[in-house]
Amino acid sequence: MLNRPGRVLALAAAACVAFAVAANAEEAKKPTTPTTTPAVTTAPKAPKKPPSECAGLDQTACAAKPVCTWYKEATLKDGKKRKAHCQKKPTPGAKKPATTPAPGATTPAPAPKT
Repeated sequence: MLNRPGRVLALAAAACVAFAVAANAEEAKKPTTPTTTPAVTTAPKAPKKPPSECAGLDQTACAAKPVCTWYKEATLKDGKKRKAHCQKKPTPGAKKPATTPAPGATTPAPAPKT
């Protein structure tokens, strides 16, 4: 014979099984409809950047502009060929200021080796 906590657990398990069977029976009664994916809502796209002022220039026009540089045709390490093209020169990024300790600040001493 089951003790009281055992009966409670058995009753709870039976109730869960009964609800699961009932829910499954209701799903079986529903007509099957083809599932369609809802319309995907995407975030607004960022506006496209205008093309570079160097894009599409031939070699002589590219050399005439000081901000452009000409890259000749090359074969890359993976065997692909890169076409000759004009490209804007890279702009140097903002330099990080040198980090100097604050006046009066001390650096921590290294931990002694044991």
